[in-house]
Amino acid sequence: MSRPDESAIRYAIARLPVMVIALNAQGNIIAWNRECERVTGYRYGEEKDVQQVSATAFPDAAFRQGLLAKWRLRGDKHVEWVGEITAKTGESKTILWSIPPKSYRIPGWSAWVMGLEITTPST
Repeated sequence: MSRPDESAIRYAIARLPVMVIALNAQGNIIAWNRECERVTGYRYGEEKDVQQVSATAFPDAAFRQGLLAKWRLRGDKHVEWVGEITAKTGESKTILWSIPPKSYRIPGWSAWVMGLEITTPST
């Protein structure tokens, strides 16, 4: 069975019904998909400084540092945890985050993380 080419992988990731965020070797966000845009309200490239959007969407500095620490220390293990983000509207959303093992690399990405919104609707 042959591997899909890079364009097919990126096409599929862009349309997944889960959030996907790509990181470079320094831990900076270099891409996110449509579901990320839907959940956060931010379009990739909308702001000049993607890292500022990251700081707005993830206002808890400890959470951002924890994300990077988990990414760097996971070895080749799959890691999951729950965290809060702040959407562009100011609404807080709960996300189940998942970092795939390093062996699941995407060309051009040092790492990537997936997120599933699990916010409990207010009644």
